[in-house]
Amino acid sequence: IIEKGEQAPKKGTSIRVKSLFYNTPARLKHLRSKQTELSYIVDYMGKMALSRPDIRFQLIHEGKILLSTFGNNDVLQVLSNLYPIDLIKDMVPFEGANGYFHIKGFLAKPEHHRSNRKHVTLIANSRMIRNHAIVKAVVDAYRTYLPVGKYPIVYLAITLDALLIDVNVHPSKLEVKFTEEKMLRELITKTIHNVLKSLSL
Repeated sequence: IIEKGEQAPKKGTSIRVKSLFYNTPARLKHLRSKQTELSYIVDYMGKMALSRPDIRFQLIHEGKILLSTFGNNDVLQVLSNLYPIDLIKDMVPFEGANGYFHIKGFLAKPEHHRSNRKHVTLIANSRMIRNHAIVKAVVDAYRTYLPVGKYPIVYLAITLDALLIDVNVHPSKLEVKFTEEKMLRELITKTIHNVLKSLSL
């Protein structure tokens, strides 16, 4: 042996989980059906891929590829893994900014809607997040364009100074709070509403 030390691994990460509940941990009793839990995983991985379109993601279950992205920084390509092609063709880009925030993303035309809010994907500084007030700002922008009880499909990426976001609201680090949140909500609602208004002219 000439030299012994740490060596950088090959680029990329593979995670394989086997016999996860072999010793039957407490959480096992709280799990739902196999299909329901798989749908949660697919949804989570899809949002992870949207938060980092520059990284290649592949999700395989029982030999079937459920998600496969190229890592070419193309958000629409990632979205095409999650939604039908006719919906992707009706996705419209939007962008806006003020003194604190820069937003951009894609919105589906109002005729494409869902029965819950989980299709509003929020990304802040390349990080998947949750924030009820921001989701409400997106929904408010659609207020006159959707049937009652229906919700939009929107990918929203927010770029901001790290000092303006608090990620320590919840242990999962997904729920966040924003400084100057009112300005962000107003920017989102106005930007998306203006795009929808232009589409209806």
